Amino acid sequence: ELAACAGLVLTGGPDIYPGLYKKENQLSKCEKVDRVRDGQELQLIRKALELKIPIFAICRGAQLMNVSQGGNLIVDISSDYSTRVTHRLMGEQKASHEISIMPKTLLADIVKTNKGTVNSFHHQAVDILSSVFVPWAKAPDDIIEAFGWKEPAGKSFLMAVQWHPERMMDDELFAKKLVSKFMEEVNAYAARQGK
Repeated sequence: ELAACAGLVLTGGPDIYPGLYKKENQLSKCEKVDRVRDGQELQLIRKALELKIPIFAICRGAQLMNVSQGGNLIVDISSDYSTRVTHRLMGEQKASHEISIMPKTLLADIVKTNKGTVNSFHHQAVDILSSVFVPWAKAPDDIIEAFGWKEPAGKSFLMAVQWHPERMMDDELFAKKLVSKFMEEVNAYAARQGK
């Protein structure tokens, strides 16, 4: 039960069913969807927000977080979005690209820089960001790479990133520092709850 937890990590995985964001007619552009997982994770998000549990949303998790709050997605970057940025390579090859970090955001406060390089393993991305969020970082083609609450007061701690920190743990800024910040929030939540 989520109420016994002190943090929620939403991980990468299959595409989100496009009917959840009014693009069901583009289902053929999806590689694989898991509607059961979508439903379960949307329930987890609702409960985590209700309990104000810290959330770390990674790749698919960030996309689902946006959809859960009324935002939508680019169903397939290569066919729907004009870009020269490589967001994914096939097979075992690793793609990476630069990001620009928005000033005066939590991400900027954590990493203390305005740019960096992150890994990239996705063919979907945030299209219209929910109005409750603000972008924290963008790729050179303006695709949103990280976001958080517009008004965080009184809400769950949230850090949503398109890259995979767990696959770049040798990176001090865009992996270790983010994980450390999330764990700090988890520990603070647990202490408040007496866990």
